[in-house]
Amino acid sequence: MWGISSWPVGDSTKRSDHVMFASQELGERMNTRFLAAARAAAAGAVLLVLAGCAGQQAKRNAELDVALEAGSYRDAALIAESRMDLEPPAVEGDLPEITYQPKQVLAHLEAGEAWRLAGDTERAVQHFDAAESALGDTDENVGGRAAGKVGAALVNETLATYVPSPAEAVLINYYKALIFWGNGEADLARVELNRADDRTRRAVERYTKEIEKAQGEAAKGKNPNQTYDNPEVAGNINSHFPEMAQWAPYAEFVVPPATYLQALFLANSDVPSDMEKANELYQRLGGIVGEHQALTQDRGSLEAGDICPEDDCIWVMVERSRGPQLVERKFSYPVFTGSSLVQVQMALPALAPRFDPVFQDCLIKYEGIDQACDPFASMERVIQTEFQKRFPGIVTRSVVSAAAKAIAQDQVAQNAGLFGGLLAAVITDSITTADVRMWRSLPGDFTLNRLRRNGSSELQLHVGSQQLQLVLDKPGSQLVHVTALMPHLPPVVTIVSI
Repeated sequence: MWGISSWPVGDSTKRSDHVMFASQELGERMNTRFLAAARAAAAGAVLLVLAGCAGQQAKRNAELDVALEAGSYRDAALIAESRMDLEPPAVEGDLPEITYQPKQVLAHLEAGEAWRLAGDTERAVQHFDAAESALGDTDENVGGRAAGKVGAALVNETLATYVPSPAEAVLINYYKALIFWGNGEADLARVELNRADDRTRRAVERYTKEIEKAQGEAAKGKNPNQTYDNPEVAGNINSHFPEMAQWAPYAEFVVPPATYLQALFLANSDVPSDMEKANELYQRLGGIVGEHQALTQDRGSLEAGDICPEDDCIWVMVERSRGPQLVERKFSYPVFTGSSLVQVQMALPALAPRFDPVFQDCLIKYEGIDQACDPFASMERVIQTEFQKRFPGIVTRSVVSAAAKAIAQDQVAQNAGLFGGLLAAVITDSITTADVRMWRSLPGDFTLNRLRRNGSSELQLHVGSQQLQLVLDKPGSQLVHVTALMPHLPPVVTIVSI
């Protein structure tokens, strides 16, 4: 009745104007509600897409893990290839051609290692070559890729193109070198080992550039102190990662088995420059992994002029269990927007070990002598070393992202009220996830032993719950490389004549 009682009945002009005003106001309210509903629907669609992507990735990882844990390496390889839309062969052995797919680098890595374990080393190399194509681009454009990660972090870092870590890059060359050396293609093995050495050397440079790019992005914002260098930021973040204080990373970035393989390869050359380089690598390894019997024996023999004077050495390297995986750690993070303090969700990757203690039971038997597998290097320590170098850049990108989301959330709350602010908080929380992508079939640790051949061609290995009888049917020195992924599965063995 408020429209009639406000003016005299006879004043039709004022009544008409009022009705028009009321209609406009109602229309504006309806329009506002319509826009809000449309925006909410759009936001919901985005959430559904992101949730669908995350769910699909988790499902694929679970399928891959099940196949690997069952020892169905060929099935694991085909699961990885299905991510590239490579259909399983209708006829056994009639596999589709492999082409490099930039958005599926991780699938190339998983497929490559699964095919190696399945015994199809040719197809394994094709996948490793494909993955290395992406790594070559990464090395040349580290800065640009780092900037892309910063930009993607403002929405969701998992949307950025995956950039394999230096450790993953080094292990590509390590496995290719093992394959080529095992096939007697020493020249190709040398190329891969040189590449692994080069990638190791350039790793620190790469992370330095990533951190610089993240800091530069933070400096463009309203708060230039949004970096891990800020003690307040570091203290807040570190409180959620107490385990990092107990880590034992290596003194510098190195993947010890790859460095050792190159040292052993060069030490068995009769070229003076190769032997000089081998000695340099042995010294570096000694400074990083500490005292180790096989290393000491190798260095002593090499300094005397010949790493194995009687050509009667057996080197046994065992890869045990699986390496750590990245998991998401989510927590509330306070951001001052200039007008208020807003709590936003932050998600960062954390390391979760997967080493199976059953693998501590490892024994080599030869000529009636039992020798315990001698621990040489830990993949967990490699990843810890690398993670510490990556962490400042990851944190800085995430803090920049959190600040942007907090400002947006605050502005929505101011313009749309409490409900709008709550909706914005739900949306930002839902799209905030940590980038936990990594090569999932990396080994857990490495053992290394050096034996002397005494005429017998039989060597017995007990690892986990498996007994393995090996026959060294070729004369001279041998490298026995063993991958024991799960304690209940037969290990996969590569024997290299040196």
